[in-house]
Amino acid sequence: MTLEDLLGYKDIVIQCHDDPDADAIASGYALLKYLESKGKSPRLVYSGGRKVTKNNLLLMIEKLNVPLEYVRRTDDEAELLVMVDCRAGQRNVSALPHQTIAVIDHHELDMGEVLPKLCEVRTDCNACVTVIWLMLKKAGFPIEDRLLSTALYYGLYMDTQKFKGAERLDREMLDSLRFDWDIILQLQSADLALNDFRTAGSAFTNLRCSPEHRFAAAPVDTCEPYMLGVVSDMMMDVQELDVCAAYCLLEKEQCVIARRDTGEKVSAPLDGLEETVRKLLDAVHDNMYAMALKNREDNTFDISTPEEAKAIAEGKGGFLRSKWCGSLECELAMKERAGVSSRCMPLRQSGTEGACPVCGKPCKTDIYWGVAY
Repeated sequence: MTLEDLLGYKDIVIQCHDDPDADAIASGYALLKYLESKGKSPRLVYSGGRKVTKNNLLLMIEKLNVPLEYVRRTDDEAELLVMVDCRAGQRNVSALPHQTIAVIDHHELDMGEVLPKLCEVRTDCNACVTVIWLMLKKAGFPIEDRLLSTALYYGLYMDTQKFKGAERLDREMLDSLRFDWDIILQLQSADLALNDFRTAGSAFTNLRCSPEHRFAAAPVDTCEPYMLGVVSDMMMDVQELDVCAAYCLLEKEQCVIARRDTGEKVSAPLDGLEETVRKLLDAVHDNMYAMALKNREDNTFDISTPEEAKAIAEGKGGFLRSKWCGSLECELAMKERAGVSSRCMPLRQSGTEGACPVCGKPCKTDIYWGVAY
């Protein structure tokens, strides 16, 4: 989907998820600014059982002039509903009445999930603002508004744990933004109110920890649900912990679960929580393996000469893959001429024939080269 695909609709509503975070607000704001530049009059809204109360989000809305509306319920049917940072059917949002629906998101798809025809879901971005930025860039929309740049910066900052989870595309966006540093400093300083700090302190005072299982649970006093995320984020920074639970008793009997690998937070009912956590841990394992495998594959390059190997090793770096005739002389020559040494010969060989990069002899053995540290 492109942003131009949305321009054929007149009555457009942009919906963030319930209890919207900085990423959702900034993403919706960026889309709203684009549509307004094309002569549209979209609304930016969120729904759910409660209004935004978190200090930094209220300040963000005020300082950046974000026209975010709270809609408890409505019978008005939008011609086009664009859901940002969420998808219909998820626990954290209820889609408002609409004729046509579109989705812009960055989260992994659920098993068997069917997306609408109008959708842009980029799981290679760790924040929805990056997805929006890529779409704006493709549409040729210049981000010259410093308030909009500031919104995108702050959305990424908050959704990637202060850029710790930022990937390549996220950082490309970051490098392109010309934001208002004074506003960013104010927002960063408004993340917690004094009472929030007291609540977090109480949670850590009553922390229950199992070093053997690398697990900790912190009881949080009755408070705004976002405090669960604050406490869990702090625990996720502890090296000795792999699984953290921050909990408080709410009327809905739900809990918020935060994944250490992505920083994503999801709401889950207490009923069946053990099975939910088990499945989530399997998903974390699979995702970490997939990310490691992708990182290895993205940084492994086929070479055919020592000179080519040297250029890559001294440039972007990574593993080098070639055939090898098995000669010690050729192995030593690679180290002398390219500055790399043999790392391993995979157990699963491809069986294809090629040429040794040093002597040029035909051979079938696959080998990986790299710089030894």
